[in-house]
Amino acid sequence: MRGASVAAFLATILWAGAGEAEPAGAPLYREHCLTCHQADGYGVPFQQPALAESEIVLGDAKALIQYVLAGTEFSEPGTSDWGNVMPGFPQLSDRELGAVLTYIRQSFGNTADAVSEQDVRGARER
Repeated sequence: MRGASVAAFLATILWAGAGEAEPAGAPLYREHCLTCHQADGYGVPFQQPALAESEIVLGDAKALIQYVLAGTEFSEPGTSDWGNVMPGFPQLSDRELGAVLTYIRQSFGNTADAVSEQDVRGARER
C-alpha cells in the first residue's frame, strides 16, 4: 500500500475499532480529499491548506460549497499561498457533497453546522 491508501486503511480500522458508525462523509473524504488534506485534516505544508481550524471550512457554508464546486484551478496565478491547486468537485451529487462537507466541518476539532443536500442544491442553482 502507498501513502493515501495506507492512511485510508488505517482510518477505516480506527473507526471500526471505536465501535461507532462511520459518518457518511468519511469514505468520500478518504476518496477525494485525504491525499492532499491528510488523515488529520492539517494538509501538506506549503502544498495544501489545513481543514482543521480553517476560516473557509468554519465560515459561511454557501461560500464553502461554491469553493469546493469550483476548486482553485482557475484562480488567478499568484493569489494563493499553496503550491497545489484544488480541482472542483461538481461531479459529486448534492447528497455526497453535503456529506463530505459536513464531515469536514465536524471533524479535526471543527464544530460547524452540517451542510444539507438542499444547501448544496441551492448553491448549485446560483
